[in-house]
Amino acid sequence: MFTRLRSRAFLQEIGDVIDCYYELEAQDLITSLRNSSDGFKKTANIHFQSRLAFEMDPSDVCTDLQNGVTGFVVVDTRARETYMKGHVPRAVNLPYREISPGSTASFAKDKLIVTYCDGVFCNASTKAAARLARSASGSEMLHGMAGWGEEGYPVENVLGPVELER
Repeated sequence: MFTRLRSRAFLQEIGDVIDCYYELEAQDLITSLRNSSDGFKKTANIHFQSRLAFEMDPSDVCTDLQNGVTGFVVVDTRARETYMKGHVPRAVNLPYREISPGSTASFAKDKLIVTYCDGVFCNASTKAAARLARSASGSEMLHGMAGWGEEGYPVENVLGPVELER
């Protein structure tokens, strides 16, 4: 999962496309891209690659956890009470509202921080990833704990492994 993330050249390319979006009116951009199949393909590729660079699904996270990959920290951004009932194994709890430079100072700077929350109706992990991106390398696990549970992946609580109700 981590080999595909953020080379400086890739981030510069994304930045160039974003600058292009701001310089053109939306319709002008669409017309320009449609008239240039190479431009459209390049922009579409950058769009989808950038999503992959900043979003991952539960299977990516679970596979890396099971394979002992150590290049990341999973952060549960939900309330402590919810975290204690069940969370992704090895996840640390840092509720979104408590994220600050001080609360994340102990995170290793060379590790990717993967945030998650309850699921598609919760945006705490998106807000957390945005906040963390100011000082660290952040990403978001799509579909949160709901997606994790739907896939049947292991869950633990403060006492150990648990079964999620379906």
